[in-house]
Amino acid sequence: MQPLPRRSYPQGSLGAQVLGFVGGDLVGYYGVEGFYQGQLAGSQRSRQVSNIPFELLLQDWETDRGRDLVLTIDRDVQFIAEDELQRALESTGSQRGTILIMNPRNGEILAMASLPTYDPNAYFNVADPRLLNNPAISEQYEPGSIMKVITVAAALETGAITPGFTYNDQGALE
Repeated sequence: MQPLPRRSYPQGSLGAQVLGFVGGDLVGYYGVEGFYQGQLAGSQRSRQVSNIPFELLLQDWETDRGRDLVLTIDRDVQFIAEDELQRALESTGSQRGTILIMNPRNGEILAMASLPTYDPNAYFNVADPRLLNNPAISEQYEPGSIMKVITVAAALETGAITPGFTYNDQGALE
């Protein structure tokens, strides 16, 4: 009897779209699991061995466990990002959103949160396969949409506007 390898995700949906999942066939799909499948999976090869010369060769298995991969994602920052994103979606009535948090000194990605998401332990229950993709890296955004956030953040920080400030854009400059 041999143990069956199986990947487990003890944090559930936390970081699911970054991590991806390993299916029942032991192949990584989506996210880091899919992209680095070749390095993470390892391999198993058979070899014939004998301890006694001229004895019938026996089959043995040699296992390469695969490589470890260290991410810059910080579990605590990821948790906070997903929690805050959930609150923001609820308070604005939005259906989906993405938060990306980077270390400005070295570019490390500390959190990459997108909602809605899924639980990689139950990937087979996902009704909409688009949930498996990571929108932070797989969807296109207009540059202006990203720059608006920076402009508003700067205006809030300098006190030029308040969080309740609204502006009616007429669509043209006069």
